[in-house]
Amino acid sequence: MRSSTRAILEKDYWNILECGNGGEAIDILKSRTVDLVLLDINLPDISGLEIMQWIVDNNITASVVIISGDTNIDSAIFALRRGATEYIRKPYDPEELALKVEDILIRRVIDKNNSIMSSHLEHSEQLHRFLVETSPDLIFTLDRSGRFTFINGSVESLLGYSQKQLIGTSYTTLVHEEDMDKARFAFIERRRDNRATTNLDIRLQRNNRRQNFDSPHIVMMISSIGIYGNDSSSGELHPDCFQGTYGVARDVTKRKIAEETVVFQAFHDQLTQLPNKRLFKDRMETTISRSKRHGTMFGVMFIDLNNFKIVNDTHGHMAGDQILQSVAQRLRQCIRTVDTLARHGGDEFTLLLPDLTKPEDAAIIAQKILSELDHPFSINGHAFYISASIGIAVSPRDGDTIETLLKNADAAMYRVKSSERHSSGYGFFDANAGIS
Repeated sequence: MRSSTRAILEKDYWNILECGNGGEAIDILKSRTVDLVLLDINLPDISGLEIMQWIVDNNITASVVIISGDTNIDSAIFALRRGATEYIRKPYDPEELALKVEDILIRRVIDKNNSIMSSHLEHSEQLHRFLVETSPDLIFTLDRSGRFTFINGSVESLLGYSQKQLIGTSYTTLVHEEDMDKARFAFIERRRDNRATTNLDIRLQRNNRRQNFDSPHIVMMISSIGIYGNDSSSGELHPDCFQGTYGVARDVTKRKIAEETVVFQAFHDQLTQLPNKRLFKDRMETTISRSKRHGTMFGVMFIDLNNFKIVNDTHGHMAGDQILQSVAQRLRQCIRTVDTLARHGGDEFTLLLPDLTKPEDAAIIAQKILSELDHPFSINGHAFYISASIGIAVSPRDGDTIETLLKNADAAMYRVKSSERHSSGYGFFDANAGIS
């Protein structure tokens, strides 16, 4: 993997170093300046996440791109929150990787040049004005009542308001109504010590009447401190001389979207966008607990498509994937909003039916599914007929654990599939006869 990645990225003006484990990587980062680290999570000695933490703790300025096959959602979120520039899942597109690496290194050169320029202007009023007005972050001050006394020009590109529009108005003009409570202490922050607000995510409203934004709000990460005047007698800051709040807000919308994407991918099937086995079992566990607590009935279905392998073998996997997506869409139309439809794997689906009044309620949904699948699927001008075999287990009658209910629904499905009387159909699990 390292050799192939090196071949993709090899350029005359880049010096590429390779490490066989995390210890070697840390030794290099200790001894020389590195611009970019391509890091896996699962390493022979220590975790890549431990290296991420070491980089943060030692103020290493290298950009980090995680390239990993680790599907653990917490790993991805940890890396993003520790400052990883990108999180790329294996297998990856080589061309896309090369473009991302080049883009990151170009941006580092620009940032370095900006840093040199800033150092020449340090300690001057010109530097302060330049940094504040050209900062991509929102920089603001508020009076004691929470009204803006200053806000930099970034407010126009970020939120669609002019500086003049906001001066003298309350911070509540910008805050999403659902975030108003937690925003209160951030925008009227009186503390100056380590208890002051740092890295608080708050949604701010955009002025869509002035600019055509993609979304009506963005997520900003806010840090703020109280502003105090000097005591007239001692000349030192005095707690009774609170004058307002100084704050900085950074747009973290893309980071939040990245986190949400990672979460979605961890709990959903990528082809059909349905919940995967992990999320399905999690919801089953919740339903079982509620059922035991309230004495309610629920059902579990195991749905298997008949002769689907013929489609893949005859028309290719692309046609098969399109049919699976179409089947998922039709199945969604047959269920209630409280039900959970999941892709179990291959051409198998599972369906959780909470709060049933009687077992026959599950049969009604099974009949709707079979009726919906009676209509042909049109893929690339070809008509495909797909039928299904459905097994149903009802709790508590057929079990009260995840494993037992799935096993019994699966057994009922196989009894339907093997029955000479049915090419497709549904059946309930029965401990003695298999189906009824």
